[in-house]
Formats: sequence, structure tokens, C-alpha cells
Amino acid sequence: SEKIGYWRYISIYRHLQANPDDQLYPIFQYFENWCQDENRHGDFFTACLKARPEFINDWEAKLWARFFCLSVYVTMYLNDHSRTEFYESIGLDTTKFNMHVIHQTNKTTAQIFPQVIDTYNPKFKEHLDKLVVINTALSKAESPL
Repeated sequence: SEKIGYWRYISIYRHLQANPDDQLYPIFQYFENWCQDENRHGDFFTACLKARPEFINDWEAKLWARFFCLSVYVTMYLNDHSRTEFYESIGLDTTKFNMHVIHQTNKTTAQIFPQVIDTYNPKFKEHLDKLVVINTALSKAESPL
């Protein structure tokens, strides 16, 4: 989750550096340091896992790694698609931004986790988009309580 934070923040930072007219809030000027902080947290977690290889070298670790990646990617995708206006306000396409972040995070994660999600498989994105439709419908539905 620290690495996905890094890729989210650094991608926003780089986009805003390249497109200063999209920079609506001064806080974005400080994102580079924040990004590196997230990156260091992820590096610490990686060092902990490398120090205990028994945690990442069996079939259970493969399942947990895939589950963890999937849960983080789906959570981000759904949350961000419920806030599309924000991403559009800073000149980003929510879906393209999310897929970029997911692909970059997955590449980074594959350096330590024994198994990751095939994020380039078209079915992966199809399922994410289906979840957005379902989540949107659920958020509009009235509570039975």
C-alpha cells in the first residue's frame, strides 16, 4: 500500500509539474517529498520481508500477495472513480491515471512479492470497470434500514 501511495503521489506531482495550469492547490508543490516518504516506507517493508524469506516463499504467501494486491488495486479504483471530478479538475483522466498507477505499483511489487496480479490482462480492467458500475448503483440505492 505504501508503493501504491508513492505511484499515486509521484504521478500527480509529475503531471502537475508538466501542466502547471492544472495546479489548483499549493499542497501539490510539496508532493515530491511526500512521495519519497511513501517510497521509503515501502522500502522498509521490503527490507523486512527480505530479512524473513520464509514469509514469501510458499504457496500461502503467493495467495496472500495476490489477495493483498487485488484488494489494494480494487479499493483505489473504486474510491477514485467515485471522485472523478477531482481528477478531472487537475487535468487527469481517472481511469488512465488509475491503470498507470496499478501497472507501476505491480511492477514494483513484483520485485518482492512471490506473485502478483496480471494487470495487463484485459479481463482485469473489464472486472474493475464492472465493479465501478456496481459500486455506483449501490451508492445511489436507498438503504433498507
